[in-house]
Amino acid sequence: MSPKSSAQLPSLFTIATLGSHSALQILKGAKDEGFHTLAVVTPLNERLYASFAFVDEVIVIPRYSDFPKLEKELNKRKVILVPHGSFVAYLSMDEHKKMTTPYFGNKAVLDWEADRMRQRVWLTRAGLKMPRHFTKASEIDRPV
Repeated sequence: MSPKSSAQLPSLFTIATLGSHSALQILKGAKDEGFHTLAVVTPLNERLYASFAFVDEVIVIPRYSDFPKLEKELNKRKVILVPHGSFVAYLSMDEHKKMTTPYFGNKAVLDWEADRMRQRVWLTRAGLKMPRHFTKASEIDRPV
């Protein structure tokens, strides 16, 4: 791809995410890189996300669990989804895996994000020091 055509790449795609959690950072970064931005929100958050200049468009859905119903529209708009913790909190893993809308990153990471024990394994393997895991309150013998 020539430098000119790669510079035009952001204008071909829209970066979208659920309007919660870290959506503002994601959408601001996407706008800074020249992408069109889209926040998918519930009615409660519509005014908030529409008030930011770097959010180009807002789609309102009744509940975040309705998000997979937007798949055809998102694909038509050439959307790239940037997932965050709310994707795991509000949407089923099965629906995530069935969706054909492109994701930034790897959908397999969402399985790890959704499972606290897997998260511990991931962080431990990365060499991070982790606090002791207590399975029962009676095991706690120090401040945690």
